Amino acid sequence: MKALAKRFLTRHGPAWVLPIYRYFRSSVLWPATHALGDLLRRLPGTSRKFGPPRHRVATLAECVAANPGTPPSSASNHQGNRDSSFCASCSASYVQLRPGKLIDLPPHFCESPLFTPAVGVASIPNGRVLTTSGTVITPDDCLVEEVAPKALNRKDSTGSAVFFSPKLPHLRQIKGTIAVLTMVWSSNYYHFLFDTLPRLRLLENSNARWDKIVLPCSLPFQKQILDLLSLTRDRIIGEPGLHLEAETLIVPTLPGEPSGWVCSFLRERFLSGVSVGRGPSRRIYISRAKAGSRRVLNEAELVRALEVEGFEAFLLEDLTFLDQVRLFRDAEIIVGAHGSGLANLVFCAPGTRVVELFGADCVPPCYWLLSNEIGASYRYVIGGAMRLPWYARLNQVAGDIMIDVPKVMAEII
Repeated sequence: MKALAKRFLTRHGPAWVLPIYRYFRSSVLWPATHALGDLLRRLPGTSRKFGPPRHRVATLAECVAANPGTPPSSASNHQGNRDSSFCASCSASYVQLRPGKLIDLPPHFCESPLFTPAVGVASIPNGRVLTTSGTVITPDDCLVEEVAPKALNRKDSTGSAVFFSPKLPHLRQIKGTIAVLTMVWSSNYYHFLFDTLPRLRLLENSNARWDKIVLPCSLPFQKQILDLLSLTRDRIIGEPGLHLEAETLIVPTLPGEPSGWVCSFLRERFLSGVSVGRGPSRRIYISRAKAGSRRVLNEAELVRALEVEGFEAFLLEDLTFLDQVRLFRDAEIIVGAHGSGLANLVFCAPGTRVVELFGADCVPPCYWLLSNEIGASYRYVIGGAMRLPWYARLNQVAGDIMIDVPKVMAEII
């Protein structure tokens, strides 16, 4: 319900509502719940009954190494003794990146090699999972930080959001082997493509068998994608707000930043589902007019200038998933403000030109990294300084953008 209300406010509410909500949540709600959760975590007992998990472990591999033979917990009705295990899929590596091009200003992105973390799949007997966020808790009440969501403005380990919980949802024990794909931002299109779905490839590589899978399936794009993957609803646990204990929990690691194997997986699975096109020849502009943040304030002026050069403007919310795949596959050049819709760059042909638009205070590198992986020619333009109202300054990530149109045109002509 909270997610639906937030989505409604984002798309239909006044522009000032969401920044104020985020400010109130990060400055008032989180500190209060953090203080209560920190107190409860120091009390005896277990999160099965009240409060957050009492302990933490950094990674899935460390969790398995510390508990190679994890017996069923005393609170469980399950019988037998099953071993924990960790199956490594890809080792850590470094990837050399090409710098993005920015006219008249120094580069914002680090040009040192990108570290790609090791990935794999853990098997945890009597492991627990929170279906809203994919948070994993071991039988000895350890939160696995590697796959746990962090709270706003908390980068240290104590910032794991579940540590703020006075009480977890009622625990339900279920039979069989349950795999976990859900992560905290799975409702976001970018994170569903690059953090949630690639965990399916890790499951396949490990040959792990599972009876049901924790995976969100309520949003239109999620339903369309899962249908393409032939994942039937009877094998999916998509209901949020559950606290489940399985006989065996199968947990893949998170992939991290866009990497080669993730891009290959997405291209293999979805490019084959679209009909043969005319090749990379379309010039497209991706609009965020229906979004609740990072809208281009002078978009009408920008679109008029782009249309002279043969561009078409699109609202990705109006397209099906396969239509988006087809659109980006056939693109020669793509212009758009930073947003989750640009995750579709993964379907572009090598050599596609990309011009990403940013506000002055928020320049994330994820699509530069993605362009490096797929062989796209990446450029970016920073919006001019703006005098924003106080509520807009509360959340730089959500700020709207005023773009210098001549700068954009200089990148595409």
